[in-house]
Amino acid sequence: MYSVLVADDNDEVRKIICEFLEETGCDVLAVREGTTAVGALQNFRWDLVITDIFMPDCDGIEVVRAARKYAPETPIIAVSGGSVLLPDFNGLKSAEMLGALVTVNKPFTRLDLATALIRVMSTDRGSAADRRQIAS
Repeated sequence: MYSVLVADDNDEVRKIICEFLEETGCDVLAVREGTTAVGALQNFRWDLVITDIFMPDCDGIEVVRAARKYAPETPIIAVSGGSVLLPDFNGLKSAEMLGALVTVNKPFTRLDLATALIRVMSTDRGSAADRRQIAS
């Protein structure tokens, strides 16, 4: 069973991600603030981190940096719909350069999320049984 940290300030997006992960048997901690995610990274060993890029208190780039500092082996999925305040900043590209394994544009579908999880598991330590469970 995977332990997953989900950080997204959008309640609906966070709920969709968490419900999907829980349906696949993951243990999930959902937080709405980047600072809370950074604290969780300092205090627990996660199998996966999923973070939004643009959050008001502490952005996902800082969450990615913290994950690389406290748990360099933990795979990261970064999600973003962009920012109207920073239209020229590609947060997902920055997250990739800092170590996010997979990026997903918002809005996304359940299939997009499943595909991202399968990519993480196929390149990390996920088993074939885990990938089948996510895909079903």
